[in-house]
Amino acid sequence: MPEHARYEELQRQLRAVGVVKRTIVRNLPQDCAVGPTAVMSTLRRQGSMRLSRLADQLWLDPSVASRHASHAVEQGWVERTHDPEDRRSWILSLTPAGRRKLEQISERTTGLLAERMGDWHDEEIDRLTELMARLHGSFADCTPTARPAVPARA
Repeated sequence: MPEHARYEELQRQLRAVGVVKRTIVRNLPQDCAVGPTAVMSTLRRQGSMRLSRLADQLWLDPSVASRHASHAVEQGWVERTHDPEDRRSWILSLTPAGRRKLEQISERTTGLLAERMGDWHDEEIDRLTELMARLHGSFADCTPTARPAVPARA
């Protein structure tokens, strides 16, 4: 198989992963869309931070990140406190209610994956997980401002 054909098939399969992701998103609780979930997940994983850093981490325009964060604040999942280094800025932090909401989302998502992949062997799931982590690692150094150059085709 020519090299570019291999990557074209990979591209098709990655689009198919988008279908899986959309199914998972449709499984989120009614009161929690994907945006606030991403905000909470980032805060859980990386700790409290300013909105500007959150927007960078999520690759979002600050106005969009602010809208998602505001929804999470209104629900009590995230709290805003003044930044002690700059009282004009806010620090966003995950609340205990936000941790509980993320646990609920994780249980629902895990349940959906277990249901849909129930006929998979453990080794297959482990291998897919390993390969997905490796794929993610291959793109881990990409940032919105420092995207890798796309090599020209011969």
